[in-house]
Amino acid sequence: MAFPIRTRSIPQCSACLRNYAWTETTSTSISHQQVRGAKKLASRNDTATIPVRLRKDLPGYGKVGAYIPISSGEMRNKFFPRRLADYTTLQERKALRTRNIPVERDYEFKGYTVPVLKKPTSKSIFGLDTSAAARPAPRPVAPEKLSPERSIELLNIFVRPRLDFYRQPLPIEVEPETPTDSSPEQGHSAAADLLAVRASSAKPKLASQGIYGSVTPLDVLVAVRAAIATNDEAARIVLTENDVEFVDLKEEDAGRGVKHTGDFTVAIRVRGTEGGGSIKRTVRVIPQEAV
Repeated sequence: MAFPIRTRSIPQCSACLRNYAWTETTSTSISHQQVRGAKKLASRNDTATIPVRLRKDLPGYGKVGAYIPISSGEMRNKFFPRRLADYTTLQERKALRTRNIPVERDYEFKGYTVPVLKKPTSKSIFGLDTSAAARPAPRPVAPEKLSPERSIELLNIFVRPRLDFYRQPLPIEVEPETPTDSSPEQGHSAAADLLAVRASSAKPKLASQGIYGSVTPLDVLVAVRAAIATNDEAARIVLTENDVEFVDLKEEDAGRGVKHTGDFTVAIRVRGTEGGGSIKRTVRVIPQEAV
């Protein structure tokens, strides 16, 4: 007896044959399997638009206060964070339907000003340049200059007649005193003894003494600027180091400044005055130990 020829599509193993038979019978039922949430997935549409109200004039969209339809993603990512539009409430949407207000985008709206078109960048919105470099720089306001006569008047008011500077003095070499002969052979009167006591008790005057460093015209200029800085009008006076000069110093020592203690006269000149108008003040250099 001859056996029928088996096709290669039918498996030879009994277990595989059962699986093959189950697959053939259930293939039709699997294709018609129910998908849960199909209604919810069908209602979701990422391309759906929502009505929004513009807060600014946007070329190609509309003027401020207009209602336009845009996608929810565009509203969430671009319009609302940049304060370009606001979401509409439920009452506003009902009013739009009852009053039959059109919700559409105005593609021909160009704005009230001519926009500066440029290549869109991260700092541009709808082709408009909003960077700080595109804005015109404000012009600096130059302060009003004071007249030379007014400058001299203010210097006389706010600069004190005497400017004190304290410096550390150089050590003085004291010569040893020669002993005096106080033998009883010499006669002493009461008047001579009284004069000697007064001379010893009298306070000696401060003699000129060398100092460490010096007092230069720049030091005087700093003191003058500190004095006029207390007034807003006087602070506008323009002075330089060349405008301060010691009068009673030698020409070779005038640039280096004062090198010893004492009183010195300094002239403060104001440019622009007739005949070189200036004021004179006394500069007193005091030893640091005498403070």
